[in-house]
Amino acid sequence: MNMFGIYSILPGVFCVVWLVSNACLGHRDLFIPSRWILALFHGRMRLRVLAFAAGFFLSTRFAAGQTVDFTTSRVPMAQLAGPWRFHTGDDPSWAGAAFDDSAWSLLNADKGWSGQGYAGYGGMALYRLLIKLPVQHGPLALYIPSVDGSCQIFGNGRLIGQVGNMPPRPQLVQEGRILFRIPDDAANSSRLLLALRVWAPPYLAGSVPGGLHPAPRIGDVNAIAQWRRLEGRELYWANSRSMIELFANFVGALAILGLSALRRKESEYLWFGLYLLNWSMWNASALYSTFHPVPYFSTRILEDFLVATGYYFAVEFFRTLCEQKRSWLFSGGVLFATAFGLFLILDAFQPQSGWLLDYFWAWAGLHVCLAFICYNGWRAGSRDAPILLLTEAYLLPEAVVSLLAATSPFAQQAWAQVFRSFQNGIHWPFPYWVPSLLGDLTNVVVLIVLIRRFARSRRDEERLELELEAARTVQKVLIPDEVPTIPGFQVQAVYKPASQVGGDFFQIIATQNGGALIVVGDVSGKGMPAAMTVSLLVGTFRTLAHYTQRPGEILAAMNQRMLARSGGGFTTCLVLRLDTDGTLTAANAGHLAPYIDGKELTLENGLPLGLSADASCRESQFALSTASQLTLITDGIVEARNPAGELFGFERTAFISAKTADQIAKTAELFGQEDDITVLTLQFAPVEVLHAQI
Repeated sequence: MNMFGIYSILPGVFCVVWLVSNACLGHRDLFIPSRWILALFHGRMRLRVLAFAAGFFLSTRFAAGQTVDFTTSRVPMAQLAGPWRFHTGDDPSWAGAAFDDSAWSLLNADKGWSGQGYAGYGGMALYRLLIKLPVQHGPLALYIPSVDGSCQIFGNGRLIGQVGNMPPRPQLVQEGRILFRIPDDAANSSRLLLALRVWAPPYLAGSVPGGLHPAPRIGDVNAIAQWRRLEGRELYWANSRSMIELFANFVGALAILGLSALRRKESEYLWFGLYLLNWSMWNASALYSTFHPVPYFSTRILEDFLVATGYYFAVEFFRTLCEQKRSWLFSGGVLFATAFGLFLILDAFQPQSGWLLDYFWAWAGLHVCLAFICYNGWRAGSRDAPILLLTEAYLLPEAVVSLLAATSPFAQQAWAQVFRSFQNGIHWPFPYWVPSLLGDLTNVVVLIVLIRRFARSRRDEERLELELEAARTVQKVLIPDEVPTIPGFQVQAVYKPASQVGGDFFQIIATQNGGALIVVGDVSGKGMPAAMTVSLLVGTFRTLAHYTQRPGEILAAMNQRMLARSGGGFTTCLVLRLDTDGTLTAANAGHLAPYIDGKELTLENGLPLGLSADASCRESQFALSTASQLTLITDGIVEARNPAGELFGFERTAFISAKTADQIAKTAELFGQEDDITVLTLQFAPVEVLHAQI
């Protein structure tokens, strides 16, 4: 028997041995052809059967001198592993069907040319393979799983497809699972000469296998399309990690950005939401380029830019959550984040220039800065910084070990190879990269921190709401809803707090001799502390009114009480006594002067209450004529501000001071209220005058 006969029976011998061995192991169902046929309709088993059938016909093609016989094949498809004729360089005649390639090298297509004697080669090259077609066959198609570079496919000298652009204007396009239909005129001949003209970028030489890998397939259009779909499903499963991360990052980004919209003053929600949104865009870009043809460099630049911006958002988030200023650690983190993406971009253009090592340096430096930001936040009393520091307890060592494993002379040592294998060694339930797993774990920890932070903030807000409610209750008692009636005086009062609880206060008390004792003031601060200070001052004023009606003495006593209990705050206050004969006695502690008929009174002005124990307020006396209007205001009138930023000012205040209290308050409120507004107007009208008017 000649060599051709020996090789031709090898596939049959292989099948018999395989079936008998499985039968001996108890796999009796393998002898039932019907079960094989049913298995073809199940996804993963169907792929295995197709692979076995392709391997069977590959061995037949080797034996028959590159002949593919689809008529006797259960699956009309064959793998074109080779050997192919191969030659570097470029010549248009090399793709012709009549060209003699017998002097060319032989190369297998199941692995790149770098591992077959052409290591480090980049440029033009051409593959050729002659296929003998059976007499009867259906429409044929060629399937190329992937190719490192741009390529043109010729069938019997005719261009039937192209990926990317070839020199002199080359454009590298990332595309896999390429399907080309073979024209009918080429498929109807008995011989099909396939020629693949490949351009591999020289700057990628040595970093990729080069050329074809894995081997192309040829066969019936439907069978090839089905095989492509099955490999697409396998590819989906292999990229399921990115799909899960895309969904998790995008949903997490929407949730955190929603919290950011509710809590605009707490920018850590914004930074982390942008961080997750950025990485969801990176996942989307990576997935799209996996399943669709995309320009290589534009995609790499986009993805590497997203890497840099993602880590910039991380630096901002760590700084904000740990309550740190933009110090040199922050600047260093931003620098390393920028260098991180820049080195990745440079590595895309010049992968052999060592930029990837610089990338590892930037990665390690970034995590060093983040770790110190967390540590400083912990020392400063941040409640969330220690938890973030725990994440750096595993991220920083992993970054440092990755740097060492990529640095000479450690890169070739056994531990470095084991570490790199460990990083890529998670394959169940789907392939997973260890750094990605650690990053996802960090995202989960950060989400827990933010949820705890949000819950803590809500508890503080609820406590504050209770305090504000108590303050409102106190204020309702202290600030009279109705102005008391004092014979001989016409009094109007308007009080409009800027928030739920204001710091303004006023009181009007009738004196024993028929006059009126008035106090108006403005406490620094807001909320419950301001309400408590108001209660202190109002209580002091009411108590003192039983013992003295001298404004200066009242302010002195109120100042001493403020110094004892204010806790560092201060209060502007004005006390006036108006007697029945029209005499007005006033003492002022840093408050705005009153107006009489639109003119500001000149008073002796002392320090606000609560600033100095030696402060004294001298009394001033004026004569208030019948029917004259006395107007007292707080700084909410003068400091009203319109949308353009313009203050209401003293001139406008003096101009409207002769109007009613309600008109004055509404004018300032419409102009642009920013602080509490209090207005009191008082007209002196003795009883005999009122009787005369009646």
